[in-house]
Amino acid sequence: MSATPQVEIRRLDAMCGAPKLSSQVEVTMGECVRLVPMSEAEFGTYEQATVEGYAEENVQAGYWEAEEALERARQSLRQILSQGLATPGHHFCRVEDVESGETVGTVWWFEDRAGKVPRAYVYYIVVEPRRRRRGYASAALRAMEAEARGLGMAAVRLHVFAHNHAAIRAYERLGFHTTSLTMLKPLSS
Repeated sequence: MSATPQVEIRRLDAMCGAPKLSSQVEVTMGECVRLVPMSEAEFGTYEQATVEGYAEENVQAGYWEAEEALERARQSLRQILSQGLATPGHHFCRVEDVESGETVGTVWWFEDRAGKVPRAYVYYIVVEPRRRRRGYASAALRAMEAEARGLGMAAVRLHVFAHNHAAIRAYERLGFHTTSLTMLKPLSS
């Protein structure tokens, strides 16, 4: 029988903003962030950044050509968000550090009530580059999960591009597992 490794438990609210802990440290999620609904002005800025980010991800994944990516991303967003910020079932939030009151990221999620089991779908989550690897994304997802649970959602789904290895590992640590996999094989001329 092997010895159980010692694991230090720390509250995330004591960690937010602190450097990342080693992989041998288990973290319980505290209340270090709150999700604040975006204003119309904040949404305008967020919408443009989301279009740019989505376009860039699709180019990097090999789905779109660079020259067409921004327009395709805009069209995709318009199709999903026919009423912009007021589109029913969509939640656009700033991720705010409870202690400092500063915005550290954003999350956009949707109440997917189609089918037997209502599920939350995370369209986009991002933490400001200078704030990454400090527990904010995990805390934001936990806060979003609590909101979704309160609205009757039974599960959370999301999409992640295969080249985003850090995000994949983070989602797996949070209990997500792969349910589908899209593959691409370029054909030579």
